Amino acid sequence: MKSAQKKYEIHTKGKVLIAVYALVVATIVSLIVINSRMLKNLDKSISGYSSKITELTEQYEAVEAKLDYVRSDEVIGEKAEELGMTKK
Repeated sequence: MKSAQKKYEIHTKGKVLIAVYALVVATIVSLIVINSRMLKNLDKSISGYSSKITELTEQYEAVEAKLDYVRSDEVIGEKAEELGMTKK
């Protein structure tokens, strides 16, 4: 006895649809890869800016403390005496 074998063929329309789906999937995967690289670069930039902000904040606080010191009555009095000014 001969067993009946059915052959399945993909028509041209089916082949085109498979190619289009493959192209869409490849495009989506490549966009995901590109997007993840961009996010990684942005994360590095944010980390750099964050450390720069911390550094500048520390500098600002040091300058502010020095300014408060220079504005104090004691320092002003000392500098006035050094310059020969007297309080009346």
